[in-house]
Order: sequence, then structure tokens, then C-alpha cells
Amino acid sequence: MSWLTDMLGAANRLLTYYNGDEKTALNPGGMTGPDGMAQNWDPCIRDLGTGLKGVGEALTSMAASETAATGSATAAAGSAAGAAGSAAAAHTDRVVADADAQATAADRLAVAADKTAVHADRVAADADAQATAADRLAVATDKTATHADRVAADADAAATAADRLAVAADKATVAADKSATHTDRLAADAAAAQAQAAAAGVNLPIVSAADAGKSLIVNPSGTGFLTGDVGLSLAQQHALAASFL
Repeated sequence: MSWLTDMLGAANRLLTYYNGDEKTALNPGGMTGPDGMAQNWDPCIRDLGTGLKGVGEALTSMAASETAATGSATAAAGSAAGAAGSAAAAHTDRVVADADAQATAADRLAVAADKTAVHADRVAADADAQATAADRLAVATDKTATHADRVAADADAAATAADRLAVAADKATVAADKSATHTDRLAADAAAAQAQAAAAGVNLPIVSAADAGKSLIVNPSGTGFLTGDVGLSLAQQHALAASFL
């Protein structure tokens, strides 16, 4: 009965080989880890199908046996009745045992699915941690750039302060120049006043650049001099001189 051998082998693997732990060299039947689901999922499902098929074959065989036993029981009613009761009880026990095995296999599959979900959560958490590290690195880069900007701004401020000091020094120089110019003007005004006073002592007119090329002309009263054009007639010169009086 090859189906019975296959069923027992599949049941043994479901009970003792496959498990919800991580697949390793020491635990080749593990259903989790990098290779657990990939390598053990399909064989586990096939064994589960083989076991269920074997249960069906066993039930069929048991039904045939029960039919034969019922026929034999016709000849010996008392023995047949006892045998039928025992067979029914054994059948019930086997059905219950098979149901328990199926429930256990389903529980193990659920545990494996839970472990797979936990692994996916850990992978997502690692990705979040990497993203957080990248964000922190970007923040550190921004802070470094901000510091560089501040250093540059401080340098600009220092340069501006130096420029302002230079401008202040230039203004001080200009103020000193203005003061010196004012002093020179005061001296020139004083010299001009002295020259005017000296000229008044001899009745000479005050001349300027506008008088270039002119001559001194005696004024009509004969008390002093005026500037005038030599080319004019005496009467014209006197008339011109009179216009300045």
C-alpha cells in the first residue's frame, strides 16, 4: 500500500520536520528566514496534500473493510456487532486525530505567516532607520552650510567695518583739508584787506584778473587812479571812470 507509506512519511514530516522557526543548517525544516519560505513552503503544502489524500484513502479502505466486516457479522451477529462498534470507535478516533493534525498544520502555517509579517516589519523599520540617518546627514550638511554662510557674513561685516573706518578716515582728511582751505582763505582775505588798505593809501584801485591788459587812468577829480583801456580817448576814459563813481 504505497499510499499509506506516502501518507505516513508526509505526516511524519509535518509533525517533526517543518516548523515556524528560521531555516538554518541545523534547522532545515524552518519556514522563516531568507530561504525558509522559498525552499520549504511548496514541499510542506505537498506533504499536507499527501496526508489529506492518505486520510481519504484510509477512510475508503476502512469503509471497504467495514462492509466486509458487516458481511461477516451477518454470519456471526454477536461478533459482528462488537467488531462494528470497535471499528466505528476506531474510525471516530482516527477522524478526530486527522482533524487535530490538520488544525496543528494550520496553526503552524499561521505562525509561519506571522513570522513572515514580523520579518517584513523589521525590514520596513530598517528602511525607516536608514531614511532617518539620511535626513540627519542632510540636516548636518545644512548646518555646516549655515555655519559657512555665517562665517562669510562675519567676514563681510568685518570688511564693511574696515570700509567704514576708511571712509571715516577719508572724511577726517577732507575735514582737515577744508579746515586748511578755510585757514588759507582767511589768510588770503587778510592779505587782500592789507593790500586794499595799502592801495587806498596811494588811491590805487583794487585789480583782479578781469583787469588784465588795462591801464591805470587818473580819475576825473585827480585824486587817484582807475583801470581803463589805453585805446579810448581821454574823454571816453573820463566818462568811463565817472561811471564807476
